[in-house]
Amino acid sequence: MGINYRLAAMLVVCVAFLYGAYVTKPLMDQETEDHRLRQERDGEGLMQRLSKIFDPQYQDAYMAEQRRKYRESRGLKDDGVTIDSTIKAHKHQEAMPETSGDAETHSSSPEKATSELAEKKIYRVVHTTVGHEGHNSRVRRSIGVPEVRNFSPFLMLDHFSIAPEAGFPDHPHRGQETITYVLQGALDHEDFTGSRGTLRRGDLQFMTAGRGVVHAEMPHAATPDEQAAAAEAPDDYTPMGGPGDVEGLQLWVDLPVDLKQCEPRYRDLRAAEIPTTSVLGDARGSSSVKVISGEAYGVSSLQDLAYTPVWMLDYVVEPPGNDDAPIVVEQRIPAGFNSFVYIISGANVTIADRTVDSHTNVFFTANPTDPEVVRITVGSSPKTGSGTDDALLAPAKSTRFLIVAGQILDQPVVQHGPFVEISRERIIKAFNDYQTFSNGFERAWGWASHIGRRLMV
Repeated sequence: MGINYRLAAMLVVCVAFLYGAYVTKPLMDQETEDHRLRQERDGEGLMQRLSKIFDPQYQDAYMAEQRRKYRESRGLKDDGVTIDSTIKAHKHQEAMPETSGDAETHSSSPEKATSELAEKKIYRVVHTTVGHEGHNSRVRRSIGVPEVRNFSPFLMLDHFSIAPEAGFPDHPHRGQETITYVLQGALDHEDFTGSRGTLRRGDLQFMTAGRGVVHAEMPHAATPDEQAAAAEAPDDYTPMGGPGDVEGLQLWVDLPVDLKQCEPRYRDLRAAEIPTTSVLGDARGSSSVKVISGEAYGVSSLQDLAYTPVWMLDYVVEPPGNDDAPIVVEQRIPAGFNSFVYIISGANVTIADRTVDSHTNVFFTANPTDPEVVRITVGSSPKTGSGTDDALLAPAKSTRFLIVAGQILDQPVVQHGPFVEISRERIIKAFNDYQTFSNGFERAWGWASHIGRRLMV
């Protein structure tokens, strides 16, 4: 008997339909409902955590908590401000107690005089070499290298020189703050939030990448008037690069894990806003320090600029004559802070019986309970010198160094390129978010900076 294939096919389709309608669909509906309930449960907890992290009140309260810890480390009276109490005060429309930098500087306390503090011990000395980053930009890196991979809270330190035809075109960041200090020339910046501007000689920018930012940093195209003004500026260091280059320092600072998902923000600090005072160890009064952040020689900085407490002090010391006594600089470092001294330019610098020269970074051990002092001795500089690497080794008219200290963060560091997290899984997620334009990188879709297009000309 012949088989009616058309009838058989119709029977198979009917059986499949009935099986799907009365057997498979109820099971799928149950799985879908279970998945929905799990999403609601997990999503509710996630949203609660994210709302706390993104809340500006929480971020302000975190800064208050850091100030309280800093005061405790220096033996000052606790002002009672904590994260919980500050958020509670916000919710009840009450004024939060404020602690100004001046109040901290001039408060009476049982602190020892700086000269009585124990001297810090050297942990490591790193001599930098010239490398390249971005688009043909020259850098001397002393943190983020095999000798010092990271130095909590610090992740990277670059002494950069950018030629007019070079720069750092569009690139992302997540999980850290960057501090950019322009030593020579002018640097344009632009990001996908619409923020843009120019940093000039002596200016700083504190950028919080938080949950994600994409930006570009390029040399400023100076007008003839700007070029003339730059030529008349005092030369207080030996340039790392050639004429017309933008020179500066960029420091990466880790963010506390609770703030790695905060919204990106910028704070610019102009050169005219930075307090400057003479170094008391120089009787001639020709040596000085710019108190960018922190305090030195009785002068405090104007504002807190980073979520993680960081001190940054720019010293310029005129070398004594051959018959004059060396100049000794003493800088107090708070307890619980890692610290280092980077020699921008100069010669005949002695730190803890070690003689160091330009472009060298000296790292110190941290004291978790007591403040200590860094002592730097500057002797007479040689009258002549030689060097073949674009004047990198030539003697300077003055000795210039940066003292930096930051509160140690008790958290793991997992870094891959411009992303800094606390685990490998979060790094993978950061790359996925960047590639899919999500979770902080939504505005990267279709965005390209105007200043980065200069490299296409």
